[in-house]
Amino acid sequence: MVITFDLAIYVKAKQIQWKFPEEFSDTVIRMGGFHIALNFLAVLGKKYQNSGLEDVLIESGAYGSGSVMALMKGKTYNRGVRAHKLVMEALFRLMWQSFLHWLNGGGMESQEQIVDEEHITDSIKSFRLAVQNKDHVPQSLEATMSELFTLLELFEVFRQEQKSRSKMFDFWNEYISIVMNLQFIKAEQT
Repeated sequence: MVITFDLAIYVKAKQIQWKFPEEFSDTVIRMGGFHIALNFLAVLGKKYQNSGLEDVLIESGAYGSGSVMALMKGKTYNRGVRAHKLVMEALFRLMWQSFLHWLNGGGMESQEQIVDEEHITDSIKSFRLAVQNKDHVPQSLEATMSELFTLLELFEVFRQEQKSRSKMFDFWNEYISIVMNLQFIKAEQT
């Protein structure tokens, strides 16, 4: 049996489970998603404390200094999730621009793999629309899917190459990966 509690009751329930392990051997006690997310945000804030993340959030005008201090400690749920998603998107957009430059001759060894950004963007939009409407994927998009998979493979090559070249790239790439884990919130809510 799986039982979900908020933080205060979880602590007490866990103590009882430890005290009587035979009686509660088939019981799984877990913290609720809200408290897991707050702890996740606190760990994320601690790991990236003094990295410049606070300055970005304040200087951009998105948050005040008091709000940033609270969200870096994991004290504000909505602001914390939103702030980390905003920074992640900004970093990912910068990474994508760098990837396209690398792909179109700025760093790729082979010049034959030039990608038309507009074509890819249109393909992604069409594919996303088909999935949202639960339509069957048109055959024209099925061909584009193989292009997208190739593009994703190249993107991973780019990321690995840049990670080996730059510790700063690796640091912020790791941040993007960690913030992507916030998707568990939607799964928890669903």
